Amino acid sequence: MTAQEKVTALRAQDLTKYVEKYVAILRDQLWLGEWVLEISVVDHPGGNPHSDANCDPFDGQKRAKMEFATRIVDDPAELKRTVAHELLHLFHRDQTDVIRLTMQRALGSDAFEILWESFRQQTELMVDNLTTALVPLLANPEPRR
Repeated sequence: MTAQEKVTALRAQDLTKYVEKYVAILRDQLWLGEWVLEISVVDHPGGNPHSDANCDPFDGQKRAKMEFATRIVDDPAELKRTVAHELLHLFHRDQTDVIRLTMQRALGSDAFEILWESFRQQTELMVDNLTTALVPLLANPEPRR
C-alpha cells in the first residue's frame, strides 16, 4: 500500500466513525434503535457515482448496510438530509418485502417489473416528503474536527 493509499484509507475510517456517530443519534431520534446498522463512507454508494447514499436492509432482520458518499460528509445540511432519508427507508422495509418477495412469485415477470418500478418510485417520493417534513425536527451533526 502506497503512502497516498494509507492516507485515503485513514480518511475513510475517520469519516465513517463521524457518520456512524451521527447516524446513531438520528436512529434513536426516529425510534429505530433496534436496528443494527453497518455504516461506511465510500466514493460511490451502491456502486453508483451519482448517488449520495445507499440503504440495503437484510431480509427479515432489523439490520441494514448503509453507504454514504464521501462528498456529502463535509456539508452538514446535506449529511443531515441524507442520513434522515436513508433511515426513513427502514420504516417501509416490511411493506417493500411484500412487493419484492411475494408479488414476484404471484405475478409474471413483466407485470412484476411494472408494479415494482411504480412502487419504488412512489416509495421514494414518500420518503423524500417525509424527509422534508422531519429534518427541521432532527439533531444537526456536530462540527467535524
